[in-house]
Amino acid sequence: MKKNIKISIIAVLLASTFISWTNSPYPELQSLQHAGTLFLVALLSLDFRKNKLSIFSFSCFAAFILIHIVGATWIYSNTPYYDWFSFLEETERNHYDRFVHFSFGLLVLPIVFERIHLSQFYVKLLLAWCLIQVFSLGYELFEWGLAKGMVSEQDAINYNGQQGDVWDAHKDMALAMLGSIVTSGIYLVKNLAKK
Repeated sequence: MKKNIKISIIAVLLASTFISWTNSPYPELQSLQHAGTLFLVALLSLDFRKNKLSIFSFSCFAAFILIHIVGATWIYSNTPYYDWFSFLEETERNHYDRFVHFSFGLLVLPIVFERIHLSQFYVKLLLAWCLIQVFSLGYELFEWGLAKGMVSEQDAINYNGQQGDVWDAHKDMALAMLGSIVTSGIYLVKNLAKK
């Protein structure tokens, strides 16, 4: 039963990736945008053999991938979330990528927490929280490296989505940290409630 749910989730992610890739207004950039998607789906699929992840952490990670797929469709900087949520006040900068970085901290921490095999709850949670910060920094360094030498200048601008903000990487990492603080707080409250 648990494995069937996970297979269904992966099927939804792959179908969503296909729809995003084939219906994007930016088809020439989809291979770059979805290379990460396919890597994350493959990473999640590694659980099929041992089937150890909880449905909760598996679903959280899948939700993060789905949020990324939505952004990848419009290369992040042009995600039309103002059209979807008309109550939001429109600003010059498209903040969808900020939402994704916050979601990274919020939704990826559970899977990292579960994959750490330590019996001490607080040490395990602190290590999971620290790893989210390391992964966030690693991604920003990857983006910088990609922008500096692996793709054209215009593709780098589209991929990075800085939109003229020189502090973009710092803000992205801060939002990932904030998301991981929220999830860590939930874990702490749940742990205290058990006692």
